[in-house]
Amino acid sequence: MCGIFGGIGKNLSKSKLMGLGILNRARGTDSAGIASVQDRKDIFISKAVGDPAELFTGPLFQWIEEASKNGIMIGHTRWATQGKVTIPNAHPYLSKDRNFAWAHNGMISNDKEFGKFEVDSMSLEDAIKDRIFDLHEGSIAIAWIENDGIYLLRNSGNPLAIGEKDGCLYFSSENKDLKKLGINIKATDIEEKHIYHLGFEGNLLSKTKVPMAEYNPTGWYTTSIWKNNAWDNIETSKEDEESYNIM
Repeated sequence: MCGIFGGIGKNLSKSKLMGLGILNRARGTDSAGIASVQDRKDIFISKAVGDPAELFTGPLFQWIEEASKNGIMIGHTRWATQGKVTIPNAHPYLSKDRNFAWAHNGMISNDKEFGKFEVDSMSLEDAIKDRIFDLHEGSIAIAWIENDGIYLLRNSGNPLAIGEKDGCLYFSSENKDLKKLGINIKATDIEEKHIYHLGFEGNLLSKTKVPMAEYNPTGWYTTSIWKNNAWDNIETSKEDEESYNIM
């Protein structure tokens, strides 16, 4: 379990961002970090190992303050379910092309299929870039940041709520944390398997359904392939997985 949180809008409150970070300490106490966008083009990340409550009121606070001026921030508190407790393993992560940064709550069981990673969350880079998540097995709640705003996605029951205050949108793994800070709840949990785009003007610009695998205890699952300009759902079994080519 980890915590993700953040906000976007021209009147973004540094005290509310810090408060959400401290409250998300209940979901992870190993490390913490934030990401923001400067001048709507350059992404910066600041993260550290330690108690998030101490980090967000100490060494990370100046970066929260800077993020509030930029009007955009995502944050993370980590509970290290995989990988050592180090600064590189702390979230958020920056993509190789430096076009986005992401933070993840959940556990991905087939991350080794995508390469060698110290932390399973690192395997999500191509999924985020391509907006295709049906190859990842496990639970996902993601926040990622680009130069045009923040994107949110969840599945498998992972919580993620959105609220509004003073023309800004805030999000957090726990809707009760938004309430504690006087942020008005807009979505107790965002709709699963949809990408939400939060804009700089503090508005929800779009909500887009994306393909995602559905797993059940029998070992059968539904995946999708792009065929004839449409998504076709394919039901297959884990026994067939190696011989079946997902396009």
